Order: sequence, then C-alpha cells, then structure tokens
Amino acid sequence: DNFKEDENQEEILVQAPDVPDKDYSEFVVNTIKKTVKQEDALIRQIVYAALSADTKDPINLGILAPTSEGKTYPVIESLQYFPKPKIWYIGKMSPMVLVRQKGILVDSNNEPIEVKISHLKGIINNKNSDEKTIETAKEELSKLYAESKNLIDLTGITLAFLEPPHAELWNLLKPILSHDTKEIEYDYVERTEGKGIQTKKVVVRGW
Repeated sequence: DNFKEDENQEEILVQAPDVPDKDYSEFVVNTIKKTVKQEDALIRQIVYAALSADTKDPINLGILAPTSEGKTYPVIESLQYFPKPKIWYIGKMSPMVLVRQKGILVDSNNEPIEVKISHLKGIINNKNSDEKTIETAKEELSKLYAESKNLIDLTGITLAFLEPPHAELWNLLKPILSHDTKEIEYDYVERTEGKGIQTKKVVVRGW
C-alpha cells in the first residue's frame, strides 16, 4: 500500500495493484520487459543493483558494450520505477562535482551543527544579549564554520552514470565502490569571491 495527497493536502490510503504471489520485483521486471526486449538478464541485474542500495553491501554494476549499442535505454527504463530522489542520473561530470553536492554541515566528529549555528545566531541577533555574550557567540560561530565540513550521504542512493566517468572522477569513486570505509574525506580547493582560494573539506558517507 502507498499514500497520496488529496486536494486538501490530507493523506489517503491507496490500494496497491494486485501482484501475483506478491512477487513485486518480478512484477517490475516483467513490466520493464514490455519496453526493453530480449534483455532479461540485464534488466534483472539493473533492478537488483538498485534494490541493493538499501542494504549494507550494495552492488556495483558496470555495463560494457560497444558505442551506440543502447546501453543507456535499459538503465533509464528500469530505474524509472524507483523513487526519483534515490536515483541520481549523471552525465558528464567533472572530478569534484560529486563532492560538491549539497549536503549538511558537520563538525570534526561528523556530527550535524545546524542546531548549534541557529543557537549562536539567535544569541547574536538577540537585542537583550550583552556585548561580551555577543562577541563570544561570534567567535564560537566563526570557529564552528572554520572547522566545519560538508557531509554528503550516499546511503540508499543509486548513482546511474549515463557516460563513462572521467578518469580523475573514476579514481575518486574507487574507494566508494570498493567499500573501503563507511566515510571518506576529501579536500578540494575553491575560489570564493572576496575570500580568494580556500581549501574545503567534504565527507562522503555510504556506498
């Protein structure tokens, strides 16, 4: 069963379609085979790889075939049945685009700091705060930002590369694909207007 919202933004129950033997993965495979012909093994590999994203040991899948052999079509047709936010379609990507994705700010222990930032900003903007308190809060906030890192959580996410990754990007992806460690930290240099060149830290979590 799943849910959808009615016109009044209220959640109402919707009965899922009847699937023989409740074999949902087989139902999806057979549905895909209506538009992707004579590719049973490939369809299953794609579906199983995407389903494995929510497991502790997700599958890596590479489709090797000559140029213009239609490798992309089965991938897109198969992955359309998965939640859109959990599938990242990637075309040409520069080496550091992946680690520059929008994430959350964390401290040196990779713990979220959004609440701390909001608290300190509240003190700074509070008209009842004295100058010493405001100055202390500003120093703490500045230190917090200086030591912060951007955390990108790939847990449960499927990365679908529609073109072969750039060589440098491929090297960056290898530790993630090989499941070396749950969290991998990267440094990259970024030029910011008014601040010049800065070194930023990014943590990629998950596989």
